[in-house]
Amino acid sequence: MTTVEEARLEAAQARRDLERTLDALEDKLNVPKRVGAAYKRNPLAVVGVGVGILAAAAGLIVWAVVAHRD
Repeated sequence: MTTVEEARLEAAQARRDLERTLDALEDKLNVPKRVGAAYKRNPLAVVGVGVGILAAAAGLIVWAVVAHRD
C-alpha cells in the first residue's frame, strides 16, 4: 500500500469515528428523546420529577410575592 492509500484509509476511518461521535452527542443532547425514553422506562418517576419542578417554581413565586409585599 502506498502512503496516499494509507492516508485515504485513515481519513475514511476518521470520518466514520467522527460520525459515530456526533451521533452519540446528538443522542445525549436530544432532551425530548431522552425524556420520552425515560418516560417509557418509568413514567411515575418522570411525572414525579415534573410535579416537583412545578411545586418548586410555585413555591419560589409565592416566596417572592410574600417577601416583597412591603
